This record gives sequence, C-alpha cells and structure tokens, in this order.
Amino acid sequence: HKALNRIGDIYMLKGNYQNALAVFDESSKKQSPQLDEEDNPALDEEKKPIMKDSADTQYARIRMADIGIRSPRLEVNDIVFDVSYYYKPFPTYEKIFQEAKNVEILAEVTLSRGIAYLMEHNYLKAIEEFKKLFPLGPESRFSQEAERFVKQALIALVDKYSKQKGMLPILYSYSDFVSLPVRNIKNAKTLLQVGEAYQAIGMYPEAIKFYEKVKVLDSENSFRDRIFLNLGKIHLEERNFDEAIMVGRSFIKNFPRSKRLLEAKKLLAQAHKGNGNFLGALAMFDDLLALSKNKAAIHYLIAEVKTEMKKYAEAAQSYQNAIAEYDRKERVIPDYIQKSYYHLGSSLFKMNRFKAAIEAFDSAKELFPDNPLRNWADYLLIESYEQQGDPDKSKDEINRLITAESADPILKRAAQSRANIQEWEKQSKEG
Repeated sequence: HKALNRIGDIYMLKGNYQNALAVFDESSKKQSPQLDEEDNPALDEEKKPIMKDSADTQYARIRMADIGIRSPRLEVNDIVFDVSYYYKPFPTYEKIFQEAKNVEILAEVTLSRGIAYLMEHNYLKAIEEFKKLFPLGPESRFSQEAERFVKQALIALVDKYSKQKGMLPILYSYSDFVSLPVRNIKNAKTLLQVGEAYQAIGMYPEAIKFYEKVKVLDSENSFRDRIFLNLGKIHLEERNFDEAIMVGRSFIKNFPRSKRLLEAKKLLAQAHKGNGNFLGALAMFDDLLALSKNKAAIHYLIAEVKTEMKKYAEAAQSYQNAIAEYDRKERVIPDYIQKSYYHLGSSLFKMNRFKAAIEAFDSAKELFPDNPLRNWADYLLIESYEQQGDPDKSKDEINRLITAESADPILKRAAQSRANIQEWEKQSKEG
C-alpha cells in the first residue's frame, strides 16, 4: 500500500497528474483488516474480516484532493474513479482531518489544506492552517514546511495589502508573523512594504529601521530610489523642508530614469511651498502639469499655493480646473476633489462674489454632505446671505449650524454670536 502511494508521489513530482490520480484512486480504495483487542483480524457475523480505512488509504485521498486543487480540469472517468475526493478537495480535507488515523495523517492533511488555501490566494486561512503545525517541533518535516509556506503566504499577503493601501492589515499580519517560532523573513520587498506601512501611520522611526534592513538585503539596489524618496517624504511630513528639498534635488539628479521621478518633483514642489518659496513651487507644479497623468491633483496643489499667495481669483480657477480634469470613472472620489468644491466656494467668498460662493457651497454640500469642511461652509453661507440681502436664509444657516451635532464648538459659538447680533439689529430697527 505504501509503495503504491510512493509511485503516485513520483508521478505528482513529475507533474503527471493524470497517472498520479489513477494510482491514488486505486490506493484510496484499499482497506486493511480491523484488529480486535488481541491484535487478530476482527470478523463479522459471516466470519469475514472486517475491513477499514487505513492511514495509507487516507493519504491517497489527501493526494487526490491535492490534484483537484492543482489540476482541476483533468479528464476523469467517473465510472472508474471515485471522483468525490478529486472534485471536492476541501470537504475531503475536512473529513480526513476529523477522522485522521494518526498524527502524521493529521499533519499531512493540515499542510495540504494550507497549501490549497495558499494556491487560492486565501493567505490568512493558509497561515492559520500552517500555524497548527508548529507545535510538532522544529525537527518535524511538517513544521519546517509550514515555516517555508508561512513566509511565502506573508510575502504575498503584504504585497496584496500594499497594492490596496491596507497599511494596518500589513502591520497586523507582520506582527502576527513575528510572534511565530520562525526565523526572520529576508525578503527585501516585503520588509520595504512593512516599513511603508509604518510610515503611512506616522511611525517614522520604525519605518526607518525597516528601510535600513532593506538596504542590507538589497544587493542590487532595486529599491534604492524608493527608499530615498520615502525618506524625503518623512522630512516633508516633519516639516524639515530644507532636507526635503535636498532629497528632491538629489533624487532628480541621481535617478533621472526612475518611474518615481514625478513623485520626487512633487515632493520638491511641496517642500518649496512649505519654505514659502511659492514661485519655486509653482514652477515645479507647472512642469508636473505637462508630465502627469493625474492633472486634477496637480491643479489642486496649484490652487493651494495660489490661496497661500492670496491670489483668490487664480486659486478659484485652479480649483475649477481640478474639478473639470477629474476622471469621473473612479469609484472612490478623492479627498482633494471634495475639498476643491468647498475651497472654490471659500475663494469666491474672499473675492466678495457672494452669489457665486453660495452656488459653490450648495453644490459642495449636496455632493459631499459629510465632509469636515461642511460646517465651515455653513458659517460662510451666513455671511454670504447677509451680503446678498437675504436675512431669512442667513438665519436658517445659523440655526442649522447651531443645532448640528458634529459642528465645531468654535463655529457654533460664532454662529450664536451672529444670531445675537441679528436679533439686536432687528430690535434696534423696531425700537
């Protein structure tokens, strides 16, 4: 029986799943005599040996399920084969897990189920299966295999989350991995992605520690430009604008062919803005406008600089450009587009174009009622309606802001003060 299974294993190693399936099907039907308390064959009422599944029988069924995962489109003769193990691998794994004849079969089916989850890109479930094998000890073949596959699953999982911008899941997954009795992972890309996850939530010292590990492992400097740019972004977030400018300029000089060149120019422009060099920032953004595919985002950044320069008419135009250039096929509307609608209203308000400001704020509130800028827009609408000679609508906005549960307390007090002034002015006119 064992020899038959070894033949099937050889076919599997060679990728000859059709022949392997035939061998394991034959093995899966072989049974062994059930023994009584004295280790003699147990007999039924007709004095015939009672047959039962053996560990070797279960092993063959595990392998049939494995073939069902790896090569699910084989031409199977269901008259000859017992196809349920092949076509229903996960129910097969579960049944054998519950009825395992010994610890080795239990470990074998656990490993197979973990690999099956891994091949189906269900990385979390795969890791949970592999973790069950570590108590067998570091000398166990199953524990060693589990360590190898856990690392493989983690690398794939972190890469998946990184593409989805799921930074907290990355950190959770890596933290869970570190708690396991396995050696440190030495995949440079994975460590880089973990570092970027730390950077995304503002834990810069931890991010830098991972970047240092990547530098040691990255013998071909595949991630040198990416790490360099990440360090520049940390300088920018920490308002170390001079250092960010140095990084930006150095990146442009040393990595002129990097696919992150536009990011570096954007970093440099934002650092110039932070330093108060608005003309330098605008020059860089104008350069980006000609090169970038996402022109809407660049128009928004230009509008921010124009606002800082108090050039509100030009800022309003740039906010309008951002809205006009935005790709409406995107499923999730970026935050900067939502802000563009509200900031357009603010720019028009500062230009004393109150009617246009009211229209802009109304559009913003209708499209994005839950945006944090909503309360500030309500407050500016109070003044806008007053300037338009519409005290009733102004009063409506005051009441709306005062009664809003999520409104900023300072804006609420300002609205209440405005209401008090309106009431005093009304009484003065009547008196």
